[in-house]
Amino acid sequence: MLDRTLATGKPAGKGGKTFVDFFMNKYIRAFLHKLVLFCKTGRWTDSIWNDSIGQYYTGNKAIYWESIPGVAKYQFELITGDENQDYFSYIIEKLKALNKSGMTGLSIGCCEANSTELAFWETGLFSHFDIMDIADDLLAKQQQKADNEHFSYLRVDLNSVSLPENHYDLITAVGTIHHIKDLDNLFLNINRALKDGGIFFCREYVGPNSLQFSRRQMEIANGMLQCLPASHRITPAGGIKQKARKPNIYKLKIVDPSEAINSENIEKAFKNHLQVIQYTPTGGTLLSPLLNQIAFNFDKDETGRRLLNTMIKLEKELMKCGDIGSDYMFAVGGKKINH
Repeated sequence: MLDRTLATGKPAGKGGKTFVDFFMNKYIRAFLHKLVLFCKTGRWTDSIWNDSIGQYYTGNKAIYWESIPGVAKYQFELITGDENQDYFSYIIEKLKALNKSGMTGLSIGCCEANSTELAFWETGLFSHFDIMDIADDLLAKQQQKADNEHFSYLRVDLNSVSLPENHYDLITAVGTIHHIKDLDNLFLNINRALKDGGIFFCREYVGPNSLQFSRRQMEIANGMLQCLPASHRITPAGGIKQKARKPNIYKLKIVDPSEAINSENIEKAFKNHLQVIQYTPTGGTLLSPLLNQIAFNFDKDETGRRLLNTMIKLEKELMKCGDIGSDYMFAVGGKKINH
């Protein structure tokens, strides 16, 4: 087989395609797209996040697992104990208990879909909020939208961030930390930057690095997918989702090399560097790959909502019995003294 490949340039089992053809078909378009962006901006990873809302919606159709109400309620119940209380209002209750005003906040990551800084600013508890991200177009867009002189939108590489000591009453991170490789530096800085009594919270993916889901995880997710009616496996393009897949790791490294770059170690870094107030596994192990690209189907009618509730129950039971772990979590931390 190897002799034939070397002699002809055609790998066995590839229908006569050369290695060059095979590689070009799978990766070259993604690479060229990133290369054009790199030539325009001089940067590689941040460009994909300048249009962050596109990661969650295609048009008005939710394609990300957490973007539909039924999943949000599932997550809220695990995090706050009340499916009708989101984690922002949950943290706001903790902040109000501090009996402070004129607080200073930091958002690690800039979110286009749900503006963290605006949600907390509206409480009247804050005098200033910093927002740090690597995607400068997204920062500029959000700064224009907010139009608030008390917000500072800062382009920062969070792998090498250096935060001021004892400066923030609140530090938030929603879906950003799994893009950071140097977790020890980040969490050391978070701990240093928190004031005594300050609060850090994060909502994060903590599953396998580079989204390389386990064989068992994908086996169950695909078994569930095949049980769903075709009417609820429709993609935004109108096709029928046939299989749940983990990302091709080579293509992922081209498109976004920061994706889940060190996600498996987030829990360890959080617990090492901060005083743990709450750490709650929140699942997503099956629902994330299963609902990818088809999430909107499970909020379009009562049948979809019933199917979603069944999938949620199965995920919870399989986590409870230890057959699968949790790929997502919610955590609240405080300043660890003498650290």
